[in-house]
Amino acid sequence: MQQTKKNQGFTLIELMVTVAIMAIITMMAAPSFNEINSNQNLKKSTNTLVQEIKAARTKAILEKRVITLNLASSASNTQTVLNWTQSGNVVLKTPANNKLLFNSNGVMTSTFFEIVLCKASGATTAKPTTAKKITLTKFGQIEKIEDGSCP
Repeated sequence: MQQTKKNQGFTLIELMVTVAIMAIITMMAAPSFNEINSNQNLKKSTNTLVQEIKAARTKAILEKRVITLNLASSASNTQTVLNWTQSGNVVLKTPANNKLLFNSNGVMTSTFFEIVLCKASGATTAKPTTAKKITLTKFGQIEKIEDGSCP
C-alpha cells in the first residue's frame, strides 16, 4: 500500500508564532537603533560645524572682510553671514550670542573659544549626556575636537 504525501508547508499557527517572535526581537533592538541614530546625528553635526567654521574663516581671508557664522540658525546664507544648524537631537551649548566673527585676516574676534555639542538622551533634549567639544584658537583655527560629557 502506497502512502500519499501531504502538502508540505507552514500552518497558520506556525506563521503566527514566527511573526510574534520577530516582533519581540524587533522591539528589543529598537532602543539600540535610536542610540546609533543619536550618535550619527552628533557626529554629523560636529563634522558640518567644523566645515562651516573652516569655510567662514577661509571666506574672510579670501574676500578680506568680516564674516559672521551664526550657530543654530537655519536662515539663508548671505555674502557676509553663514549659518549652521545642528542635526536631530543635538543640543548646542555655547554663550548666548551664538556667533563666531572672523575679521579680514581670519582671526576670530568672538569672546568664546569652545563649542560643545551634546547628544540628548532618549527622545527629549532635557538630559544631554554625551558631547563633542570643539576648541578654537584665537586665530580661528580648530585646535582640537574631543569627546566628553555635557555640562
